[in-house]
Amino acid sequence: MVTFCLTRYKSGLFFQGSAVARRAKPTMLTNVCAAGRPRLRPGMTNLPGYEFRRHIFSTCVFVCLSSIAANSLAQPAPYQSFDGPNTVWQLLDPRPGVQVLAHGCVTSDAREGTGSERLSVIAPPGESAHFICPVQSARVLDELEARMWVKANRPGVILGARVVLPRSIDSVTHRPKIVFIEGTQYDQVDQWQQLSLTDVPKQLAARIRVLRTTPGANIDPHEAYLNAVVLIVPGGPGSAAAVWTDELVVDGAMINAAEDRAPPTDSNVEQAAFVSGGDRTARVPLVQIQDTTVFVAGKPFLPLAIEWNGEPLAFLAERGFNSVWIDRPPTAEQTAAAERADMWFICAPPRPDSLAAGGLGVSLDRVLAWNLGTPGEHELDYFRRWAELVREKDPAPHRPILIAPQSDWLPCSKAADVLLASRPDSGGLSAADFSQWLDERVILSRPGAPFWTIVPTQPSQIVRDQIRVLAPRSKLPLTGDQRQVEVLARAAGIHGCRGFLFQSTTPLNAGDDASRRRALALESVNRSLQIVEPWLTLGTKVGEAKATGSPATAAILQVERTRLLVLDARPSDAKPPAKSVVTPPPVNLTFIVPGVPDSNQVFFLSPAAMEPLASKRVAGGVQFTLDRNAADLVLLTEDPNVIANFRERVAREGPRAARRERDRLAARINSGGADAARLKQSGVDVTAYQQAVGAANSQIALCDAALNQGNIQQAFQLASAAYANLASASDQIPQKSSGVATLTSLPSAGLSDNFTDQFEIETTLKSLRPGDNLLSGGEFEDLGQLVQLGWQNVNQPLPGVQPKAELSTESPHSGRYCLQLSAQAVPPAAAPQIVARPLVRITSHPVHVTTGSVIEVSGWVRVPKPIVGNIDGLTIVDSLGGAELELRIRQSPDWQPFRLIRGVSETSDESVSFVLNGLGTASVDDVAVRVLGSPTARRLPATATASAPPAPAPQSAGLPVLSAPLNQR
Repeated sequence: MVTFCLTRYKSGLFFQGSAVARRAKPTMLTNVCAAGRPRLRPGMTNLPGYEFRRHIFSTCVFVCLSSIAANSLAQPAPYQSFDGPNTVWQLLDPRPGVQVLAHGCVTSDAREGTGSERLSVIAPPGESAHFICPVQSARVLDELEARMWVKANRPGVILGARVVLPRSIDSVTHRPKIVFIEGTQYDQVDQWQQLSLTDVPKQLAARIRVLRTTPGANIDPHEAYLNAVVLIVPGGPGSAAAVWTDELVVDGAMINAAEDRAPPTDSNVEQAAFVSGGDRTARVPLVQIQDTTVFVAGKPFLPLAIEWNGEPLAFLAERGFNSVWIDRPPTAEQTAAAERADMWFICAPPRPDSLAAGGLGVSLDRVLAWNLGTPGEHELDYFRRWAELVREKDPAPHRPILIAPQSDWLPCSKAADVLLASRPDSGGLSAADFSQWLDERVILSRPGAPFWTIVPTQPSQIVRDQIRVLAPRSKLPLTGDQRQVEVLARAAGIHGCRGFLFQSTTPLNAGDDASRRRALALESVNRSLQIVEPWLTLGTKVGEAKATGSPATAAILQVERTRLLVLDARPSDAKPPAKSVVTPPPVNLTFIVPGVPDSNQVFFLSPAAMEPLASKRVAGGVQFTLDRNAADLVLLTEDPNVIANFRERVAREGPRAARRERDRLAARINSGGADAARLKQSGVDVTAYQQAVGAANSQIALCDAALNQGNIQQAFQLASAAYANLASASDQIPQKSSGVATLTSLPSAGLSDNFTDQFEIETTLKSLRPGDNLLSGGEFEDLGQLVQLGWQNVNQPLPGVQPKAELSTESPHSGRYCLQLSAQAVPPAAAPQIVARPLVRITSHPVHVTTGSVIEVSGWVRVPKPIVGNIDGLTIVDSLGGAELELRIRQSPDWQPFRLIRGVSETSDESVSFVLNGLGTASVDDVAVRVLGSPTARRLPATATASAPPAPAPQSAGLPVLSAPLNQR
């Protein structure tokens, strides 16, 4: 009888038997591509006894995969915040002369969070004190590494680890041998420094070579595992060594099943029954998060969720969604519908009071994650307790908990399993800015914290209400710029986001043209994300490739030995600057990708095609040329199973993808052509766009012919290229009618198919005249007046940063003074790399506005040098428009006018805020709020000799606008 066991080795799976050991190649990438179905390498079917073993194969795989998922993947990466109150470090070797003078958690000195752990140790010169922090046993793999922040009053502190060799028994203790390995050494005295431990297998091999030099030593490194992190504090003459530790994380940890096997639970039994083909209606797949990836029934899962507005779940599943986003736990009927459609819920749990009394509910089988939402100011402790209560009440203990912070990223990342990255104004961000912002969130959060991203697909209700006032004839419902949705989703995937939540305010299955176009666009985005799902769930970004002779770049993602190049956003995908000419992107791009073995094949990928690319070995890597109109993805692999799976997928889904792209183009032609005709009647020159529409119509005919002939690849390429060209041409229409200032915020900006809306708003504005200034103090000439009127100064102190708001005499735009906001690092060399929250906010007194009014907020701004530490720079935001419509200014060397146009949907108060978000200086002057109305004839007053205005009261530059205690938050 042949006995088989399944052993995890790196990213592959090995089947070992008493007579034969052959490596099957169901790699993680292949498993994802083939929906978890393992496949054998070509030629293995010829092995003796294959037919017999083939029947055993499935049972072994399913049972063992469920065991791996339950015992390995269910465990989170070891992490210690050292925030207290209990201490973590334990003295390992109380040698003579080693004394621990003090040991405790302190709140006065922490790199992040609320505290750190401090040790005060005396050890003789030449000796050292070893402290250990036990962690859950983790197998020694290439991916295993540890990182920790340390500060000390002397150099030489070392981060190490304790490794156990279970197959090497010590002849004296009769227990497994212990090996200590060391990482980097501390050398930045009195400053926080991150120490790391990497290349664990390599270091262990070096230590084993030393051990084997001992006569009679029998050292077997197999199944070695790490079970403790070690802090080595060196001794020395003089005073005691003081060491502070913070933020310990162990990444790439595969929990050691032999050492840390949990007792079987009902959840484990249910999952095993499901995976091995049990009754699906009676067994619920286990949802769990491991490191940054969600697993469902042991398989990686990429959440593609949409805000639910009552659409049939089957309809959403056909559009590529696998989850819906709701504000309460699902009912039994909703759960049954989700089971039929193979959909999941991302939902808000009950609030803590209801949760403590009634639990989470009874229909949790299809709940993928709990979304707690965004903490308000001073709500962090409430959210932390809420998350703890959810974990306590949830029968699935590893179901992820989501939080969407707007600040306090580090503490939120400690309370949540997943962070939701969301910006209200992301619809107006470039791919580069959004990518930088995402990278900054990663740095601000705990190491290894997983991120999902929220992508808007429609304007908010605030914007929709304003457009109803500014453009009463606007076609509603409005839809956001669908190219921007693609750009944001692509940027998020490249930068490590493991899930996507699409905001939606109206049903996607509504019968209007805008909803149909939005449904087609979102399905296209989802199908593109599904193609790269293996890299989005299990992959990492390993570098970038730059096209030769072109600004185009591509991110390199990797899973095991398979690489994927994802091209950046096209120039036509981003909004062009005002009065610029869109340059068509180059068609042929040549890349050189380093580190690719000669055995790799190169393919271009699209939803409808997978074709080989000619490549050659050159200095620096593998070179190939890509026709960008054909595809934005390039696959490099030597795995025949991966190639076969992608070919099968393209053959299965290609016809629908080509038809979808053709329908997207037709919908764009119909809507844009009608709007262009209306603009032409209004006197706008749309000749170039109408020519583009005519060319796209010709492409439609060619696309239809290709579809009829079964040439799927050609049909998809024709429709995709025509859509991109039409979108580029449409970008020129609003610019030709635009006569507003550069720094202008209009509610209609950033919407697709809104040519007539923008033109109507601009035409209306040209016929309106500003009334009297309703805002007092905007000249910033009298400090006492500002205080009396109710202007507010809100500072949010950041350690090492000095924020300031003052009236300055430094080159005001008019008068003697202007408002100056500044934030400087003290000392300058200690400037933070990223400023996590706004530093200075000046808010005007409220101005009463009535329903139906059109409001103009205007003024002048100057930012002499780029504001650093935050991509937002100086933001100008008003209460009617909110963060979604704020203006962002990073640099403006000279005084520049700004203008915010707002429609008032209901009587309210309007105020304007100037927010400094990074390090630098910004000045503001001559701010006014006026109601725009139709011009009326007025009698001119009798002329008189104007008297000189009274001189303002003396005041010094640098005087604070408001004293710190007033309105201090």
